[in-house]
Amino acid sequence: MNINCEDWVNRYGSILFRYAMYRTNNKDVAEDLVQDTLLAAIKSASRFTSKSSEQTWLIGILRHKILDYFR
Repeated sequence: MNINCEDWVNRYGSILFRYAMYRTNNKDVAEDLVQDTLLAAIKSASRFTSKSSEQTWLIGILRHKILDYFR
């Protein structure tokens, strides 16, 4: 998979941030979680199989980051 981090941020950054804000209601936490999500996605990009969209895949990663945050 050809990774373009800037493209991911431009395309999905606001969507991921809104999702994280809705779940955490904390701007700083939401920003950190989105950043963690993008870093995790970069590290695991080779495992992305395109069975879902990039957006769905990134939101799935973010969802797990949010669950970890609340544990």
